[in-house]
Amino acid sequence: MTINPYTMDTDPDLLPLPPPHPAK
Repeated sequence: MTINPYTMDTDPDLLPLPPPHPAK
């Protein structure tokens, strides 16, 4: 798994960078 720099969550297969969304 990879840490998504935008969501700071673990993505199963880091997809094309999603739109940056507000911090939780």
